[in-house]
Amino acid sequence: MPDADWPCPEGRPWGWAGESVGLGDTVEKILTATGIGPAYKKLRLRLTGRPCRCGKRRRRLNQRLAYRAATRNP
Repeated sequence: MPDADWPCPEGRPWGWAGESVGLGDTVEKILTATGIGPAYKKLRLRLTGRPCRCGKRRRRLNQRLAYRAATRNP
């Protein structure tokens, strides 16, 4: 998959596939794998001049529907 021509607002590389923390990460992976996510991001930027808010949606879904309690090192 070619890289998008703008940086990821989350600071992750495009096509990131780390461990899923919640439903938001899983949805992002599915949309990226099918090509729907990157296409939507480009189309929205072209039509509105504003980037999508996929990161906000992903964070909200991860908070509300987490797979397990986060056990990260501080």
